[in-house]
Formats: sequence, C-alpha cells, structure tokens
Amino acid sequence: MNGFVEKKGSNGLGPRLALGFAAVAIVVSGILTLALYFNVSKQLRENIEQRLLDTVSIAALQLDGDHHASIRSPESVKKTSYKRIKGLLQSIRARGADVRHIYTLNITPQGNLVYAVDGGGRDGERSILPNTPYNSPHPQLVNNGEPLQMPVVSGKLYTDESGTWLKGYAPFFTSEGDVAGILAMDVAASSIIARQRSFLKTALGVFGLSVALAGFLGMIMGRKLAAPIEDLTKAVRAISQGDLSHRAEETAKDETGELARAFNAMTEKLSRAENKIQIEVQERKEAQDALDQSEDNYQRLYENAHVGLFKTRFENDGITACNTRFARMLGYKSSQEVLGLVLGPDRYADPADYQRLRKRLASLEDVEHFETLFKKVDDSAFWIRLSARLTDNGESVEGMAIDFTTEKTAIEQIKSAEKKFRGIFENAQEGLFQCASEGSFISVNPALARILGYDSPVELLQKLGPGVREIFSSSEEYGAFRSELEARGKVAGMELQFNKKDGSLAWGSISATLVKNKETGALMLEGSLEDIEERKQHEAAILAKNQAVAANQEKNRFLAALSHEMRTPMTAIIGMTELLNETGLTQQQAQYIKLMKSANEQLLSLVSDVMDISRVDAGRLKLETIPFNLLELVEKACETMAEKAHEKNLELACSVSPKTPIHLIGDPYRLKQVLNNLMQNAVKFTEKGEVVVTVRDAAEGDGKDGQAVIEFCVSDTGIGIPSKRLSSLFDHMAKDNDADFHHYGGTGVGLSISRKLVEMMKGDFTVSSKLDQGSTFCFTARFGVQDKGSGLFTRVSPLKGLSVIVADQDPENLETLREVLNMWGARVTGAGDGPSAIDLLKETWMQPEQADLIIVDQDIPGMDGVETAAQVKMEHLCPACILMLKESPHPDVMARAVKAGITHFVQKPIDRASLLEIINKATKQAEMAEESSQTLPPLDILLVEDSETNRFVIRAYLKDTPWHMDMAENGERALAKFKSKKYDLVLMDIQMPVMDGYTTIRKIREWEQEHRNVRASIIATTIFASKDDETKCLEAGANAYLAKPVKKKALIASILNQIIGGRAAIPEDLNMFGEVFFPAGDEPILAWVDPELADMAAHYLKTLPVTMQDLLDFAVAGDYKQAGQVGREIRDQSKALGLEEAQKIGALIKDAASTGNLDVIKECMEKMRIYLDRVQIV
Repeated sequence: MNGFVEKKGSNGLGPRLALGFAAVAIVVSGILTLALYFNVSKQLRENIEQRLLDTVSIAALQLDGDHHASIRSPESVKKTSYKRIKGLLQSIRARGADVRHIYTLNITPQGNLVYAVDGGGRDGERSILPNTPYNSPHPQLVNNGEPLQMPVVSGKLYTDESGTWLKGYAPFFTSEGDVAGILAMDVAASSIIARQRSFLKTALGVFGLSVALAGFLGMIMGRKLAAPIEDLTKAVRAISQGDLSHRAEETAKDETGELARAFNAMTEKLSRAENKIQIEVQERKEAQDALDQSEDNYQRLYENAHVGLFKTRFENDGITACNTRFARMLGYKSSQEVLGLVLGPDRYADPADYQRLRKRLASLEDVEHFETLFKKVDDSAFWIRLSARLTDNGESVEGMAIDFTTEKTAIEQIKSAEKKFRGIFENAQEGLFQCASEGSFISVNPALARILGYDSPVELLQKLGPGVREIFSSSEEYGAFRSELEARGKVAGMELQFNKKDGSLAWGSISATLVKNKETGALMLEGSLEDIEERKQHEAAILAKNQAVAANQEKNRFLAALSHEMRTPMTAIIGMTELLNETGLTQQQAQYIKLMKSANEQLLSLVSDVMDISRVDAGRLKLETIPFNLLELVEKACETMAEKAHEKNLELACSVSPKTPIHLIGDPYRLKQVLNNLMQNAVKFTEKGEVVVTVRDAAEGDGKDGQAVIEFCVSDTGIGIPSKRLSSLFDHMAKDNDADFHHYGGTGVGLSISRKLVEMMKGDFTVSSKLDQGSTFCFTARFGVQDKGSGLFTRVSPLKGLSVIVADQDPENLETLREVLNMWGARVTGAGDGPSAIDLLKETWMQPEQADLIIVDQDIPGMDGVETAAQVKMEHLCPACILMLKESPHPDVMARAVKAGITHFVQKPIDRASLLEIINKATKQAEMAEESSQTLPPLDILLVEDSETNRFVIRAYLKDTPWHMDMAENGERALAKFKSKKYDLVLMDIQMPVMDGYTTIRKIREWEQEHRNVRASIIATTIFASKDDETKCLEAGANAYLAKPVKKKALIASILNQIIGGRAAIPEDLNMFGEVFFPAGDEPILAWVDPELADMAAHYLKTLPVTMQDLLDFAVAGDYKQAGQVGREIRDQSKALGLEEAQKIGALIKDAASTGNLDVIKECMEKMRIYLDRVQIV
C-alpha cells in the first residue's frame, strides 16, 4: 500500500490506457501493411520468373544440339558451328531489350560446367572462350552427374553497377534426345524493384494515417475508463494512511461501481477486525509474561546440569543452543562463544563416525551411548559419549554428551597390553613360524603367508600339510638345513630358493632354533624366513653396473689408442703444411695448401673431439672460469663461419639480444667449440637459404645474483632431420642411413661432445626439425656475471691466451692456482700427479694450441716435481717450467732441480705478485730462447723409419741444416748401417717390420759396448705417448723420445738437447726468424692465419700504419726505448696472429732500436709498407 502511495506523482491511468490502445492499433496496422507488401512483391517476382522461363525455353528450342556438341576447346571459335550459334545468341539478345547476357554451357565428363558459346553482353561487356570454367553454377544444373532436364530460374537476384538481374537456365538436346548443353540467360529485374518501391510508399502513407487515428481513439477511451478507477485510488490512499472511515463513491452502475461497493464493504470488515486484534494482543501479553517466568526456571536447570546439553540444526550441524558444560567440553569458556559453531565431520577424529551418527538420526532412531573421538577448539582430542534424537519435525537435533576420556584411556591401555605380544608376531616383516619336531607347522604369522604368496596364515596351514619341508625348492637344500640343525641345534642365515604358491621361486634367508615346549617338554622348531629377492636383484644390478663401468673404461682406452694411432698420418699432414707454409706460394699452390690445411683442421677437430669424449667420460675434462666478452665471442664465431657459408651462397645472420649480459665468466673456448660444431653442421646440411644464430638471456634477469643463463639457437633451412633420428642424434658416431646424410659426410662426434659440454655448463639441449624445411638447435648455458666494480670489464689480463698446466696433489691448492691464473686470463688444466701432467702435455701435441707453461709442485705422487720437470725439459714438452717449493726446501732438492736445468722457482705460501713476476720471466726467457741464434754443428744422423712419408717430412724439416742424413726403413738395415759408419745421432721409430725399434736400440747398445767407447744419442719416435711406452724406450737404451706427429721445432730442439746439452736454441736460419722474404713483382704475400683469428688479424693489419707512424716519431725524436717497445709489440702480436713476415719485421725493428740504428728502422718501415700493400690473409 505504501508503494502505491509513493507512485501518486507518476503519470495518470488515462494517458497510459490511451497509449496502450494506440500501440495495439499501430502494431496491427503495421503487420497488415507488411503482409500486403510482401504478397505484392512475391507476385511481381513470380511474374518475371515465369517470363524468364518462357523466354529461355523458347530460345533453347532454336539451338542445334548436334552442332553445339563439337564446341569443346578455345580453338572451336574458328568453327562455323560456333559462329552460327553465337550469331543466333546475339540475335536473341538483340530482340530482348531486357536481356543482358546469353551463353551456352557444356558439361565435362567429370560433371563440371564450362562455357561453350558466349553471346556477349551489351556494349561489348565480355567475350568468354570455350572450355572456360563456369564459376556460378545453379545446384540443379548437374545433380549427381545428371544434367538439367527442365528449365529453371536462379532463386537469387544479383546486382552490379549495371543494374539488378535474374539468371535462367534451359537444356537443349541433340537429334537423338540427349542433353547437348545448357542455355543460360541473364535478364533485367529492375522493374520489380521499382514497382516494389512504389507500393512501399503507398503502404507507408496508409500506415501513417492508421497511427494518427489509433492515437485519437486511444485518448478518448482512456479518459472514459480511467475516471472511476482514479476515484478508487483516492479511497485506497486514505485507508493506507489509517483512515478506515473513508468510503468510495458508488455512482457508476458498471463494473467500476460494483468494485467501489465491494471496496466499501471490505473497509467496514477491516474496521471491526482492528478492534478485535487489540483485545487479543492484550491477552497474549499476559500469557507471555507467565511463559518468560517458566523459561527462566528451565534455563537455570539447563545451565547447571552436570552433563553437556546441546541443540543443533540437522541440516548444517550448526549449534543453536547449549549449556556451559558442553561449551567447556569443546574448549570454550561460555555457551555464547559456540553459538553457530558447526559440528561437522572436521570435528570428528574419524569422519566415518559423523556419517554413521547422521544415518542413525535420519532413520528417526534415538541414539544412545554413541562413542567417538572428538576435537576441541585447539585440535586436541577427547572421547565423548553422545545420546541424541531428532526434534522439530526433523529440523533439529537435541542431545546430551559426557566426556569419558579418562575411562576410555584406561580401557585402551588394557587392550594394548593384551595385544602387544601378539602384535609383534602378527606384524613382523619377517616370516615367523613354529613347527613340531617332524616339521609340521603349528603357527605362522601373516608375513610368512605373504612371502610365500598365500592370502592368509589359515590358507598356508591348510595347503602346506607337511610343513617347513615344502618351503625348500630341492631336497638337497632341505637335507642340508636338517643336518646343520641336528648338528648345532640352530641354523642362521641360510640362503635358499623357496617355493611360492604360484610355483615360482624366490630367494630367501632362513634361520631356525630347536627349543623345548615348557608345558610338554617336546622339541619344537622356531624360526624365521626373510625375503631377500630385492637384495639379490640389487646385487645383480651392482654387478651389471660394474661391468658397464668396465666396458666404458675399455671404450675410453680404445678412444685414446685410436687418437694415438692417428699420429702417423697427422705427421705427414702437419709436416707438409708447415713446410709449404715457409715457401713463397703461387695462386695454384695456395689453393693446394688451403685444401691441405682444411684436411688438417678436420683431422685435428676429429681427434680433439674423440679425446674430449674420452676425457669427459673419464671425468678428466674441467671447464675454465675466466672472464670473456660474449658479444665478441659470438661475432668472431660467426665471422669465422661466414666464408664457408658464402662459398655456398648462404646467408649467415648473427643476433645477440640487447638485454643479454655480455661480460661473463666461464669457459669461452668450450662455448665457442659448441657454437662452431652447430654452425658447421648447419652450413654443411644447407644448400640454399640461410643460417641464423640468435643469443638471448634465457632467465631474463639482471645478473644481480652473479649468474646468467644464456640461450643459444642455430637455425637453418637445410634438409632437416627425420623424427626417428632425433632420439639418437647425440649418440657417438650416430648417423642416419639415408643417402642424403651420407652425402654430407661427418662422424656425429661433434654433437655428442657438444651435448656433454653443455651439460657441464649446467645447460640443456633442444632440437626441433622438419624434413626438407630445416632444423633449429638450441642450448642453454650458465655463466658467472662479471662484477663491474672488480675491474674485470676494463682490466687487461696479463696472461691472456696463455695455456698453463698445474700439477698439484692438493685439490685446494690446485683450485686456488686455477682461480688466480684464470683471473689473469690464462687457460688452466689441472693434474693430480706427475705422470698425469706428462700425459696431458703429450696430449696437447694433438691440439691446435699447445701448453705454454707447466707449474709443478715439489711433492706430487707418481714422480716428484723435480723428476717431472726434468722429463718436461728433456723431451721439450713445454717451453717454460716453474717448480713450486716448500717454505724451507731441502738443499738436495735445489741441487737436483738446478742439475735438471730448472731455473724458475716459487715458494709456498704463494704470493700473487711474485708468481706473476716469475711466470713473466719464465715465458719471456722461453721466448728469448726461440729468438736466439746459434751456429749449428755438423752432424751425421741415421733416420730409421718405415713410413716413406715420415722419412720425407723429417728430411724436409732438416734440409736447411748442416746435418747429413742417412735413412733405413727397418731395424735390420739400420743396424747394418750403424755398424758400417759412425753416427752422432739416431732417430729411431719403434713400430717397424722385420726388427722393431726396441730390439734395434738394444742391439746398437750391445755393439757399441763391444766396439766403441762413445755412445751415439738415440731419440725414439712413437705413436704411443704413455708413461709405460716412455719407460720401455729408455730401458731399451734410448736417450729421449718424441711422440708423433713430430713437429719441426720439437725435433730440432730435441736433437740440440742431445748434442750440446740443451743449451742451444732453434736458430733463425730455419725460417723461424730469418730474413724477410717477399715474392717477386706484384704477386700477393699470402698470410696463412688460423680461421678463428682471420678477422682479428685483418683488423690488426689496418691499425699498423698508425703504429708505424708512432714508431717513426719515437725514432726521429731519439726515443729508441719506446721504438724498441713498438717493435717488440709488433713482433709479439704478429706472432700470436700467425703473421710471420710482420713478426720478422717487428724483430728487426726491436734489434735496430737497441743499437739506435735509424736507417735500419726506416728500411723496416718501407718493408712494412710493401707488406701491408700486398698481404692477403688465407
């Protein structure tokens, strides 16, 4: 009623009724108008469609189907039949003013429609050739391969810039009655549109008049109907405000008057009811006061009860009432705190108790003494006993509760004590049993039944009547068991294979003891059976693992032997390359040397990969931790590969994300090795397209934690990889059988070692590939991030590029030295003993970069530091050696070291400044030894070598020396020549036919002992490089030995060491530092540079003109010290980059500056100018 009063200011009923009547009239008028419009439009459409059907049918009858059948191709336009039919079509179109297009269609054998004869459109719109596909077919033209039999009209109009049109189709036939084709005709439908629009305007006018009339009539009717209703409204408003004396007017005689009379009667009844309600309210107030007094009495009894009383809603378990005792049971202080608390399943220690209680209550059962473990507010548990029932028609639960935790605990303790000993027997993991003396079971535990495969002890006792004898798989085992039991009274841990229920055998361990029954005195057998099947399987697994480890070690030994076996062919390749590199080369010769150098690099890479795999598997390969620039490394790697990519007309792109940290700490050499392997494969397997290298920060961090995870991806557009090959892609030597892959060559070792290196860098490899589309290889690697405050970004590393081997048995000392040397830019390899250090040095002979320095601890196992350093000196395994001494070394150690030729020492604890100074001195002295020049003494040398290639190479090495050389191809001929002539030195190969090197050396020594007083020096050469092989050579009588492939500098140094005690160095006239030689004329000066250094060398050559100008300024000003420094820098940097002629010029400048010779310096500058004009890096 209040809502009604509030709306009194809204629009009156009269206007709303008028609006309603008008709306109904408008809707009806609109529906009639639309119906009339659509009916007229339909009649107009049907008229034009019928006219089109008649026209196209008559036109189809005029076509000659037989002539039309010959029109099947664009060449048919030349046929008379084509022209005749086209003329007919054009005449039909001319007679019909509303015809736009007329043409015929053919049906192909496949059921497709094609144009046959196009009669053209008006104004020369088009002319379509025969056999052109028809792109707007009607679905009935060809139905399931059957052509149209009757004329049809397209159901849709189409409109273009020329107007609105309708398509019609009719078949025409051959003389035999077959469908020869379909005639299509487009006619104008504009008249339909115009007439529709004209009728629409008329209909809209009529509709407007209907709307106006409906509005007028609605207003009149609304006012007439609304007046009595408004009067009733005023009466209702008065009554709603409490005036029950107000009455409505009853003047009208229609339904509204009847409504007013009924309203007045209802008002009278309301007045009488109000008086009656007031009397009842007073009576109820008096009754409520009495009820409140009774409630107070009940509440006092309720609160003071000694049991917990509660009431909850059955639907949600929420507490609606409880006394204080029940609230305290739950851990609360008052009943008010628990009102609304839900006693759901989470309050029960076992939620199943909650479900059982609710089920019993739901069945209208009175629950008595229901016991359960309940939870308090602090989640502590207590035992409660409940009695409850449903009330309030099943909506509520009333009950009482008692806390009987103390009583329950006492009961449980009693039960626990009763079950204690039985539980031990029942729950033991071992199978336990008791038997009579003859072996029949008395009792068994569940574990024994489970071990033997039975479901229960009862089943076991029923099935195994004879008892323990049935457990044994053989009578021999049972006999041995009984014999030991009778002899000793017990059996302990006897292993056997026992029978299980399903007939299978399993390993077990049985123990048993003979005991006496205390009641009867009879002997009984008590024992246990343990299932040891898993232990046996574990032992077998350990055995298999040990066998696998042994097989892997054997594989590593094989790989090491294989790499050593390759030293003989490597001798020829390396030797010939070195010799040819020392001559002036023509363009053709340069091509030859390029091929040889490529083969050399491939072999070195293969051997290096094989040895790396062997080291990784053996756990001997360790990563460096030195600072490097990631951007420079990636760019140089891509620049190195660019030449090979461009040779194949491939695009090589390199991208490093701007957010990627570039100043990192790690092993740049191994990272570059992985990148090179991936890029080489990408270029190799791609014939056209591109190779893309992308680098990004995979972790997208800021490097604040000192670590960065970098992702590298190499993508190509090559031949792709079959999905079946991806799983074995990284296996050693794994290759696909597909001929496409064999075409490209390779061994598959590169990917294997790449994955191992990535794993060592704490990264992962992923590969995605699509056959004939290309592949993408991605890997991540973890690096340290350089601290900007440490100076690593700007500091020049004093030992940059230096390769160092450290031999120390103390891992902490070794790691400390590694960190210090890495910080200075050196590459460090560790060894734990002397023999390992020697082996590492010999392995570096197969590497592109050999060790520059070895640091040996005084006390290392295997052979002490002095012995190790002495062998390094004797065999020329490393240019420089430093011995680490204790704080107070024994004088004998110093004496032995000096006698062995060791001149550089560092004492522990090591001072970094002293260590750096001593390293610089040692490496500088080794460098000066290389630069020094001495006159070589004449020698007679006997070369004993079965390989003709190796004989040629060694002879070529020594061709510029005053040494005469005789040769023998086996030990027998060598012995004969040695007896016939006196030789100063013998170069002896070990592996030879007829008579091997060991035997030949022993026979030479025996002959010398009988006939001569002076022994000739013998240097053994062998493809093996182990300590045992060295010992065998020396024990046979050799003075020293060289590992193959033999390099020129090492060979000459070893010879000089034997002849003049090692004090001589390699002379300059061996083309190491000889006179600067330029080819005649304008022929290019070829500079053979390592591909990885080619771009750096090119950049360095561009800076030399500025350097030479600085040199001239120093020399003219008389500052020869600075001029000498410039010469030394040119010599050292050119040597590092492989620019031999520039290196020689730098050495001459240094020497001239030391004597203040300005004229020689100017001559050197002129030679450098000529060199820079003609040099070509290859």
